[in-house]
Amino acid sequence: MKTLATLISLIYFYLNVCYAQVGIELNGTFYAAGTTAVILCGQQSVSVKIKDGAIYRFCNSVITQPTGWTVQNNDSQGGCPVFAATYSTGGTLTMEYLTDLSGRTSQVSITVERPIPNNFDIIGYSNVCSGEVKIFSLNNPPSGTITWSTGSNLSLGSNGNTSTQVSTTGNGSSFVGVTINTTNGCGVVTRSKIVYAGAPTLQVMTYGTQGSGVTNTVNTVNTVSPYTWYIVRTNENDGTVNWTVNNSINGYVSSTYEYRFNLSSGQNFTFFPISASNSCGSASRYPTFTTTSGYSLASNPASSSLQINFDNTEIIEALPDQIDLYSESIKKPVRSIKIKDIFDKKAFLNNKSIVLDVEDLTRGTYYLHVINYKNKEHTVDAIRVILH
Repeated sequence: MKTLATLISLIYFYLNVCYAQVGIELNGTFYAAGTTAVILCGQQSVSVKIKDGAIYRFCNSVITQPTGWTVQNNDSQGGCPVFAATYSTGGTLTMEYLTDLSGRTSQVSITVERPIPNNFDIIGYSNVCSGEVKIFSLNNPPSGTITWSTGSNLSLGSNGNTSTQVSTTGNGSSFVGVTINTTNGCGVVTRSKIVYAGAPTLQVMTYGTQGSGVTNTVNTVNTVSPYTWYIVRTNENDGTVNWTVNNSINGYVSSTYEYRFNLSSGQNFTFFPISASNSCGSASRYPTFTTTSGYSLASNPASSSLQINFDNTEIIEALPDQIDLYSESIKKPVRSIKIKDIFDKKAFLNNKSIVLDVEDLTRGTYYLHVINYKNKEHTVDAIRVILH
């Protein structure tokens, strides 16, 4: 029996020495070398021990420690530290320890994480109407100093630390936010809630293409390029939006607050209307979108007149600003027409054409300049014209 007991003891000793798992014990929880320890915010004091199988080793020194951690004291028996674990984003804890009585040492490391608490939030409303005072509060916040804030169009009233009063100063998208400087090792944590102030106004609408950005301000009449997909956004984030157009176009509602369209040359349409509403009220707008009108020369070469036909003469914004005819040898225009004068007088031939009388001009080569100051990317088209 003694022989069997001795054999079992030797096997246990062999396994413990040769195959023991080395690691670091933090506040009584063992983490094997190379693994990750999660130290919650409330644990501001962290006791360290080195464990080699069933044996606690004597700590020799701290090699690395998470940023912000400091040694409070050392265990009088094992020489291991107790850290004051202030908040940090984590880091590596590496300890040197004695492996035997001869003074030989080894090192063991683990990764330490300090997760930011995510189990609290702002409880409140998605919108605050003009003249109202709404209460916003915190659900299960960590302890600490609480500071409330708002974005534009909202303001704070009196608050009771974990709650605050909010009222409007304008209309539009905003937020209610909170910053907590915690007292339990979590550091500074923040939360925000998107809140819409007042009724929608539709005054900050934008449009543009996917590639260049949807940053152009929507005006009453807006000129776009033909055969190009455009995006119109209300930039409202509360309530419902209805998109109604007065013409049959290639367009569709891509989201509650976004419409996409693609117009042919000379095509235009008006939103009739765009309407937005929430629990505070409603608003409507009737913006028009038009392409730069396409045009063509009825005859070239020409003898007595040049006729220029336009795809769209309904909207002045779709038309060029001016048409000039230059001789090949003279730098000043020999004919010039301001399109606004024709538009205001409704003097288009058959509602779509302009005619230049060239019968008295010397025969030869001329250049027709179609000038569009509204389109900065394509200011002047120069077309070669032959008079015979």
